[in-house]
Amino acid sequence: MGGKMTRLMLTALLPGWLAVFLWAASPAVRAEGEAPGDSGPRITLELRDAEIQDVLRLFARLGNVNIVVDQGVVGKVSFILKDVPFEEALDLVLKARGFVYTRRGDSLVVTTPERLKSTFGDFSTEVVYLRWAAADQVKKALTSVIPGDSIQVESRTNALVLKAQPEELLQVRELLRQIDVPTRQVLIEVRVEEVSSDSVNELGIRWPTDWTASSVDKFLAEGYPALSPDLPLKLRLLEESGKATLLANPRVAVVDNQEAKIHIGERIPVEVTEIQEGVEVTRLDFVDAGILLKVTPHLNGDDYITAVVNPEVSTITGWTEKGFPKIRTREVSSILRMRDGQTVVIGGLLQEEEVLSATGVPYLSRLPLLGNLFKVNTKSKKKGELLIFLTARVVREGENEAEGEGAK
Repeated sequence: MGGKMTRLMLTALLPGWLAVFLWAASPAVRAEGEAPGDSGPRITLELRDAEIQDVLRLFARLGNVNIVVDQGVVGKVSFILKDVPFEEALDLVLKARGFVYTRRGDSLVVTTPERLKSTFGDFSTEVVYLRWAAADQVKKALTSVIPGDSIQVESRTNALVLKAQPEELLQVRELLRQIDVPTRQVLIEVRVEEVSSDSVNELGIRWPTDWTASSVDKFLAEGYPALSPDLPLKLRLLEESGKATLLANPRVAVVDNQEAKIHIGERIPVEVTEIQEGVEVTRLDFVDAGILLKVTPHLNGDDYITAVVNPEVSTITGWTEKGFPKIRTREVSSILRMRDGQTVVIGGLLQEEEVLSATGVPYLSRLPLLGNLFKVNTKSKKKGELLIFLTARVVREGENEAEGEGAK
């Protein structure tokens, strides 16, 4: 900076001041829009318990600038500054008391952060149309940048109407660039097999017999138990020999962190009668029976998927005198961690069926009354285990997501 350097010594100008020393060059006014820096005088001051409004009057004289002080700017300050640029010194003094300033033409306005935004800010209105994220959910995230009452949600067009200062709008745009992105999806393939109890080991499944800290770690890290690579071939051989039955093989695509529900079975209508305001009302309810699988996947970002899995198997065992079904339910709840494309198995859903069979002499066993003499009725129990094979794959960008429409 040009200008002759002068040294001034000021004492007892303001009550409570310890001492004031000022080194200053010829005053210079910084151009509007120029960042605070070396323009203007350099300040060396040492103050104690000085009224901030008196300090600002001194700054106005030293910097040869107009300073307008808002009514909320009150309090005392103490500081020591040595050879600090004028506007940097002003900024430090104000921030020490929680105040800010803004430039309006050739004048500086000193106020509180709240008043700066509500009264002195250069507000602009901007409409932002979102492509992927829901506007009402994005509003909550944007309140970290601008107040909630400055954000209006337009649900019909999934847009946000923003009223903020230019620098705040820049922050909002950057935040939206990171938030308004397509949510990743997971393709879930489920294979439900009913396998006879003595054939489960033929699939190469080895359930742990004793749980230790190391076996739990292995389960979480590797999706224990490990499945044989030729599992599909073994399942097909068991199906052909009648030792296994494929009950369902649905696939469904689901958004990250959202629940996918797969129901394989029947919805049984049941009439329910109740009294409402003295009037007997009959309505039709439905009871689900069969296999209900709920899966909520979460993408970890390291090619692993954590899934909350809730399989439920319901079987009708009979009917009450009033015509209501008796349902036996077996339910499992588990949290699985698997690699992208890995298959895990959920077992332990045992079931037992009673099988009635009859053998007899052809034709003679069908004779009325006498037919029972030529045939034998046998009753046996069939034990089996329901195995649910679950495979989760991340849907990559550009892949056909429609292949997950196999289950409704």
